[in-house]
Amino acid sequence: MKFDEIKERLKHDPFNTALMGLAETGLRLKSRTGSDRMTADEFSRLRKAVNKDFAFRRIVAAPFSEDNWNSYGRQQFDFAHPESVFWSDPYYQNGVVYSGDQNRALFGYLGKKVHQLSMLEDVMNQADHPEILPWKQYAASFDRSQLLNCPFLRAYRLLEASCAQNQGRGYCSDEDLAPFAPQLELAQADKSCGYLEGQSLQELAFKPVEIDLSYDPQEHWPGVE
Repeated sequence: MKFDEIKERLKHDPFNTALMGLAETGLRLKSRTGSDRMTADEFSRLRKAVNKDFAFRRIVAAPFSEDNWNSYGRQQFDFAHPESVFWSDPYYQNGVVYSGDQNRALFGYLGKKVHQLSMLEDVMNQADHPEILPWKQYAASFDRSQLLNCPFLRAYRLLEASCAQNQGRGYCSDEDLAPFAPQLELAQADKSCGYLEGQSLQELAFKPVEIDLSYDPQEHWPGVE
């Protein structure tokens, strides 16, 4: 199917995941061969915009898919805004809620929290320059309890409880959990997370985050050029 045909069909079938996949593949191919209408930076921005747009369309098409929520969460990061490190959290939380494999989903969520902390710690070791200074300021002042420690501790306790219930099957070994030990220690020492003590599994469980899924694809078209 030719690229122009894919674009036209998407206009009439905007939530067709197969067509979106073909369009994304077409964009990748076009980026390799070059474009006579766009610079490399313009094309890169277009691809990012289309990928984010399509990721949201996939949620609209299948709102109970863990993969769809996680994919859209990954699209939230924007280097120009240090706080965007955490813009993905509502979507990652829904990914856990709608997962068919809670152990795997919780393990993945913990890994995302470790990655967020690592990004903010890494910038503190970089040389001062205009692009990195906002990141350093944010890394020194963000709400570590609310955005990192308490969500991490909640997810860890849920995974611990699940492991105890299923005799340690699925992301429960000491080897699996060892990489989380440094962040677990920080979270356990955070007195602001004391409200988690004594909570039942029902109270600890992540709840769905309400996201407005209303969407008019024509307002976003032309999204694929």
